[in-house]
Amino acid sequence: MSWTRNFDKQQKYYNSKRMDYNMDAYHERSKHAPVIISILKSIKFSSDNTTILNLGPLKGKWVDELYKTLTPNKIIFVDIISKFFKIIQKNIDNSDYNIETEFIKIDTCKLDKIKNNSIHYIWSSDAITRSPEDELKSYFEEFKRILVKDGVALIHIVDDKSTKTTDYSISRDSMINICNNLNLKIISFETPFDIGTIVIVKNKIEKNN
Repeated sequence: MSWTRNFDKQQKYYNSKRMDYNMDAYHERSKHAPVIISILKSIKFSSDNTTILNLGPLKGKWVDELYKTLTPNKIIFVDIISKFFKIIQKNIDNSDYNIETEFIKIDTCKLDKIKNNSIHYIWSSDAITRSPEDELKSYFEEFKRILVKDGVALIHIVDDKSTKTTDYSISRDSMINICNNLNLKIISFETPFDIGTIVIVKNKIEKNN
């Protein structure tokens, strides 16, 4: 399944709401940042040389919160839109951040360029939010593959328990089943944004390890 299909759908949705999908115009950062920081602090774990995968960063809206709260050594930015990669890098270059960056353009649900068990945190906001259930399952299979043991993913979705919307793409029960089948432990469902839910999962240690 193609992420492009989902992007086209979301572009039409935000156009209908007179929002610009490309310009980070929704979910005002100043409004939601304190809650996001609190959530990030709650899932931070002690580890050296940590790497964050930021899936669908657009112009890097949440880079400050990710860097200052989780203090990674590296952030990998993955998106179907590459035109903002230079903006993200320029902003980082103009900051006092001491961090390695990598940029990867994709057009499917597969994260083939990411090594197995190499990512400590995954953050995705307003990217795969309204992906259909089959695509979400594919994404979470990839999250399972690339996360280190006890690594954490924070993924913004719209399920049937989300507030202020009936336009959801997956039920809460289906999301729970996907995670259980992949041996991903659900830590919590959070609602820091006006629309949607952040599902927070931890990569559990396999029983045979």
